[in-house]
Amino acid sequence: MKKNLIILFLVSLFLGCSDEVKQFKAKEKFAFTPSIVNLSNLLTDEENYISFPNWFNDSIISAHQIEKIVRKSFLRLEELENENLKTKIFVPREIKEFSFTETGVISKLIIRNFYDEKEIGSHFYSFGKNKDQNGYCKTNLQHLLYAGIEEEEEDEFFVENLTSNQYKVYDKVEENSLIISYQNVETGDYLYYVIAKKYWGALSVDSLVSPTPKDEVVLGNQRHHFKKYQVTNKINESNVRLYQYDKIYPDKLLNWELQNYPFKQKRDFIYSNNGICFAYIDSIFSNEEFVTKTRSKIYYNKRKEPVRITHLKQNEIGDTLFISKDVFEYIKKEK
Repeated sequence: MKKNLIILFLVSLFLGCSDEVKQFKAKEKFAFTPSIVNLSNLLTDEENYISFPNWFNDSIISAHQIEKIVRKSFLRLEELENENLKTKIFVPREIKEFSFTETGVISKLIIRNFYDEKEIGSHFYSFGKNKDQNGYCKTNLQHLLYAGIEEEEEDEFFVENLTSNQYKVYDKVEENSLIISYQNVETGDYLYYVIAKKYWGALSVDSLVSPTPKDEVVLGNQRHHFKKYQVTNKINESNVRLYQYDKIYPDKLLNWELQNYPFKQKRDFIYSNNGICFAYIDSIFSNEEFVTKTRSKIYYNKRKEPVRITHLKQNEIGDTLFISKDVFEYIKKEK
């Protein structure tokens, strides 16, 4: 009896999450307002593909005369609960500083990482003046600092905060009407974009690029991913990410899914009546069973620039696991 009640509760929780998404989808049908941020890679691993600096909408950056955006990422519940206390300075987990030209194109990026209130590393990248048709830009690592952390903290830090090769820089290798290929300057692995839709089949991709298991294949272009994956023996796919766009507004991203058996992560974007994305929901499944979800709410200023994103994570019984937030600061050009 107790087991049946638990199963019934989990099913109702999952359906409640689905109903929440459906409720907002009914309102979003015929509206879309372009965002200053690229929603497809916002706060995902794709942000760390440094040679594709398409994190922001160039035309909106230029129109708003933005010279620099500083984004600070904070973790831990107590930092949010006590953020108004003047007796403590809260150190973010990460600070990213994006600098732009007058035309809204990014010119440099500074990334600073912190652990246990200490700065443990920084990266300084500069970019060429022009992007290719796929949004790629020649990237140079101008400065790298790794301050190190205490030996007893090292295992905990790298497990919680870093993966190997976190920031990826690429050289362009080949471009034609069918594919564009890039090579990771550190690992030598390839990133392939298969542009022509008629070559998106498994055998066609293999004949065009013959990817190794460490290479990544993208169907579509950098601004409009439709599928991204890795493949072994031509057909055994892993780390599959699928993207779904609105049929009326092709730039309006509805959701993406990351499939890596037995786990699946799905992010559903929620839009207001005027077409602005004001929230998204990340759901985690294991063998198709709901495990946990994170609801992220986006706050805007009067110019429709995001100023804060708060993240509330819950498990299958509704307990809050942690709260985090990202804060945006804008430095405008002097008139």
